[in-house]
Amino acid sequence: MRTRSHAEPTVVVTVKDPHVVDRDYLAKAVALARGLDCRLALVHVASSAHARNVALAGRGTARDVRSWLQEDALLGLHRWAARAVEAGAGATPVVLWGWPESDQLVRYVVRTRPRFVLVRSPARRPLGRFFKAYHDWELLRGVPAPLLLVREAGPWRRPRVVAAVDPLHDHEKTADLDERIVGTAAEVAAALGGALHLVHAAARTGLTGVPGRPATSGAAGRAEPV
Repeated sequence: MRTRSHAEPTVVVTVKDPHVVDRDYLAKAVALARGLDCRLALVHVASSAHARNVALAGRGTARDVRSWLQEDALLGLHRWAARAVEAGAGATPVVLWGWPESDQLVRYVVRTRPRFVLVRSPARRPLGRFFKAYHDWELLRGVPAPLLLVREAGPWRRPRVVAAVDPLHDHEKTADLDERIVGTAAEVAAALGGALHLVHAAARTGLTGVPGRPATSGAAGRAEPV
């Protein structure tokens, strides 16, 4: 594994293929890092399972293959880092080793405690979402940092950041969780020059008791029927 001591705040950017620079994805990462005054950690997980398969095919020992895979991935990540620097954000390449990928990423985030974690997770057809859900779900469960799943290409231009809150604290959701959600959403909105929207979905009879009427409150904003 190649890593460094993260004395400064970082935004972890997961990289699936270190040899193909996803410019749109990287642009979003750079925008967030610059807005938060953070450095990027470009993280790729090299697969131990792949190394075993290559070794069994007679192309070298497992140790030789592991070294080659790590050096090859690091070379690709340096190209990502160079583009990030050109765009105005410092970047550090990091190659992890192991399987499954989600476990290695969770361990890395637990150890380094970054400000945010970005994962490229493009939207797919319904069946594709089912088969890819395991990796994303494991990160959602295990990563102890705000996690952004980047679905779409294209830059962020004054985005609307939506924070789902529950002022009634139903379903054992605590007020502290709402505060953390709003605080994180506000950070993202400010970093990207966007607008923060707080949303609470309530049953039509939740507050008024009158079927068909939207719930209302005295807080600034508006209540809309779903």
